[in-house]
Amino acid sequence: LARAMDENSAYVWSSTFDHRHALQQIADALPEQVSVNGLSTQLNRFVRLFGADHAQVLDWEKHIPQAGIAARIGKADARYFLYSLATPGLLDPKHPWLRSIDGVSIDEWMRVAGDIGQGPLSSPAARFSRAQRIFPYIEHLRAEMGLATGGPVQLEMVSEDGTRAVILRLPLQASPGEI
Repeated sequence: LARAMDENSAYVWSSTFDHRHALQQIADALPEQVSVNGLSTQLNRFVRLFGADHAQVLDWEKHIPQAGIAARIGKADARYFLYSLATPGLLDPKHPWLRSIDGVSIDEWMRVAGDIGQGPLSSPAARFSRAQRIFPYIEHLRAEMGLATGGPVQLEMVSEDGTRAVILRLPLQASPGEI
């Protein structure tokens, strides 16, 4: 892969990113036998670190752990909201704003999702767009963040005026990307 990049990528010469070192770190972290899922996730991580916004590993999301929640995320100004595709509308109209998941700030969840989906060097809009796509895969994000996996997802939802908060517990579902 390093040779293919050296011979074919303009980013190698226009970036200070040490792609050979990053590839070696990935290779060192992989087990002797690696699954397709594990390899595609690591290759996507590498491409995102490289900072090439237009480069991508096709369909890599299909290879991450699929357990997650049946909700999508949106953003209005600096606040995040959840909505459902199954029953159109906000997940909780009386408490539309998402403050935290499993006790961790939604800003941190979206930072991690943006790093995984698009990479830390990308524009905020590109990061959010890709983060939205992988947001439902909470189990994968939990693992990436070093959080406990399994069990229901705890959402702290806040009222429009910010004076009331409720905790919603959503069960993990097998294929949240298809809901």
